[in-house]
Amino acid sequence: MKRFSWLFLFVWAAFACTHKTGAPSLPAAATLQQDTLPEPRGSYYFSGDYRYFADAATFRDCITNDTFPVVMRGDYKKMEKEYQKIGIDVPEGIYCEVMGYLTDKPAGEEGRNKQIVITSLIQFDRTSACRLGTVTGGIYTVYMPDKKNAQEQVSLKLNGDYTFQCIVNDLKTKKKTASVEGVWHRTSDEDIVFLTNGEVYYEGILDFTNMNLKLYDNNRKLWIFTQNG
Repeated sequence: MKRFSWLFLFVWAAFACTHKTGAPSLPAAATLQQDTLPEPRGSYYFSGDYRYFADAATFRDCITNDTFPVVMRGDYKKMEKEYQKIGIDVPEGIYCEVMGYLTDKPAGEEGRNKQIVITSLIQFDRTSACRLGTVTGGIYTVYMPDKKNAQEQVSLKLNGDYTFQCIVNDLKTKKKTASVEGVWHRTSDEDIVFLTNGEVYYEGILDFTNMNLKLYDNNRKLWIFTQNG
């Protein structure tokens, strides 16, 4: 993802949740340039452990810790071939980076209702492994206008099926004032995009060290969404 693109980011969750319901005005958001999206369109970045055994493959997603069956199309054959080149005696999960997307499993199949289509292999790397922690283990929060003078709490939940919910609560009345739903994806190791109604409007950065979500507004003001905050 282009480095300059997120420097002009606007407060994502706060705007997304409040703008759609006419709540207190915040800086207007700008639609991302389409060239910030990865190619092929509709494919996103995944890192995790790929395992091939008995003519079937699975992919354990680092960021959610969920395991998905790999669909036999896209770069499936290349994944199988490169995995076998590694020369593994006993099938095991090998860390890799890929581009792909999730799709629904056929009706009637057991297990999770999602599977992954790998559209391109970036690399296998036996020297690397998934980081500790996932982004789907809790709720991210930030206070508006700041924690000391907080009037609203914005809560952001990222789910393992790559959907999200954003909720704004008025701290005085203890009532929900706005909400929005959509899907999220990674476009590189640290970059995330958020989509609503199929359109990309916002992006952010994952702070893996603290497991926080960093967002920037149009004044380059940093907002840190703290997990379980």
